[in-house]
Amino acid sequence: MIVFDSFNPSSRVWIYQCNRILTLAEVAEINNKAIVFTNQWTAHQQLLKATFEIRYNLFLIFCVDEQSALASGCSIDKSLHLVQQLEKDFDIRLLDRMMAAYRDGDVAVPFNLRDFQSLYTKSVLTEETIVYNNLVTSIAELNTKWMTPLKHSWMAQLLAPVTSK
Repeated sequence: MIVFDSFNPSSRVWIYQCNRILTLAEVAEINNKAIVFTNQWTAHQQLLKATFEIRYNLFLIFCVDEQSALASGCSIDKSLHLVQQLEKDFDIRLLDRMMAAYRDGDVAVPFNLRDFQSLYTKSVLTEETIVYNNLVTSIAELNTKWMTPLKHSWMAQLLAPVTSK
């Protein structure tokens, strides 16, 4: 397996957040399945320079260095099929865009965005709380913008009072 550090900073990433913390056994199984997948991942019969990582037992991150071959729509669909199969195999949700996470010490804590206001009201989340921006699209962004204070994230818009016109 190739580590992200050996990839070009402009390499594309896709982050899938689990709805719960994965067990060590699940992480090991998912790693095995993802190794097989990334070693055979192709776009238009051309092998992609691809790898993945599971971070904090919560985030599955795929990476493709497109300097040698571009990830096509069909190749991205292949990765989505794997993600959907993982959801079935492990009874997890990875495609639920209502899931977010914040950092509590060294731990990533998943939460449903429906609970955002309650967590903020109870001061579990503050403007300074580190949250994960799973919308980053490159290694450079992963390294600099993935973990950010809530006030600098897209979630900050959830803090604004709703006004009617």
